[in-house]
Amino acid sequence: MAVFRRTVLVCAAALLLSGAFAGCSSMPWNEAARNIENSKRLRVGMTKSEVLGVMGDPVSDELFSTPDVWYYFIQTVWMDGLTTEDECMPLVFEDGRLVGERVSLLKPPACAGKFHWGNVRVNHIKENMVQDAPSFASFWRELAPLAEGSVLVAHNAMFDTGVLCACLAHYGLPMPECRYVCTVKVSQRVWPDLANHKLDTVSDYLGITLDHHEAGSDARAAGLILQAALRETGAADADVLADTIGMRMGRISSMGKTPCSIAKNTIEKRRTPAKRNL
Repeated sequence: MAVFRRTVLVCAAALLLSGAFAGCSSMPWNEAARNIENSKRLRVGMTKSEVLGVMGDPVSDELFSTPDVWYYFIQTVWMDGLTTEDECMPLVFEDGRLVGERVSLLKPPACAGKFHWGNVRVNHIKENMVQDAPSFASFWRELAPLAEGSVLVAHNAMFDTGVLCACLAHYGLPMPECRYVCTVKVSQRVWPDLANHKLDTVSDYLGITLDHHEAGSDARAAGLILQAALRETGAADADVLADTIGMRMGRISSMGKTPCSIAKNTIEKRRTPAKRNL
């Protein structure tokens, strides 16, 4: 599950801080490939000078650049398949340090019992791998301020938000006041003609690299699907997108949880074009 808060994405077991892609001045493809490769070496908490050492200088004339948001050119293929040179990846700093991907295993409570073989087969997480992992309650202290007032993003969000709420209830923790978007419903509206709207299907169509059922990868994909939908529809943010496609965002609060839902017959059905790449 992911969270959108300004430039923030949060996951249930992974935290992904990012921003919506923006227009960027023209740069050669080899620089895009180098930036993508170098970005794999970035770590949360790096100082600006450390990031410069890994990535080099950011784009100097990007319209949305600020002292705490740097942009790096990452690709030359627009999502409709046309060749362009204006895609950028933002790197966001808070208090002079990089906020980025945060992935953690969590140790379940003793009452959860033994790990079921079926779950292990899907997510490849074994019991011995979480012996020294933090509990959900411990990890939530880090996530709670980010979730508060944010927009969570998940593919099949009813499941993810259900797990989140169940964990909060188990540990007696207060519910955050936040909204959430289900990218299954978003993709069904924005790309209705896909064979199905599973995470791997939509990711493949959009050219998103996915290590399915790995928390960080799933969260990143959900965020990128939302960003792709924003660009496809021309929506400035999740609220505008919701109005455009006739979606009501879900909500989590102390009063409980309401689902993310789609109104019937709100938009003209559009034909899904050929496979795209982000």
